[in-house]
Amino acid sequence: MRGEWRSASQPYVLPAAPDPQNRSSLKEQRYDVVGAGGYELGDLLAPGGRLSLQPMLGLHYMALRNDLSPVDYLGGALMLRGSYRIIPLLEARAELNYSFPLSVSESRSPLGHPLREFFLRAGAALPFGNRYALELTYQGDFLAFTYVTRAAHGVALGFDTSF
Repeated sequence: MRGEWRSASQPYVLPAAPDPQNRSSLKEQRYDVVGAGGYELGDLLAPGGRLSLQPMLGLHYMALRNDLSPVDYLGGALMLRGSYRIIPLLEARAELNYSFPLSVSESRSPLGHPLREFFLRAGAALPFGNRYALELTYQGDFLAFTYVTRAAHGVALGFDTSF
């Protein structure tokens, strides 16, 4: 299960004026909730417990809120998550996520409807205890709409737990 909230100022070409220079920045809130489950294959591929590889299948709910129009999206999610313990206190981690729509709200958005999302996370983790880690990761998010594909890049510092 993963939940995220993002707040940003997004540039939009206003729909009432076809001139591409007529841009306006609108504050936008984005909420993501992803729930997925899968099977651990790491011990099958490399016994010893250093490798973790989890293909997963799940659901992805996304809500975009701005002054033009709200967008709600429910999609299926195909995920692959892996980690490799380099030394006892350092892990390399990566996650790939591809979401495709199952249901999209009927609101009119100048971007069109969400078509698919590709999400990538890669970085390092400092595990402590059996279930916790402090993570520093690069995140890339590519969200394709009918008329445009939006890309977002960033670095995240976070706390991770697993069970």
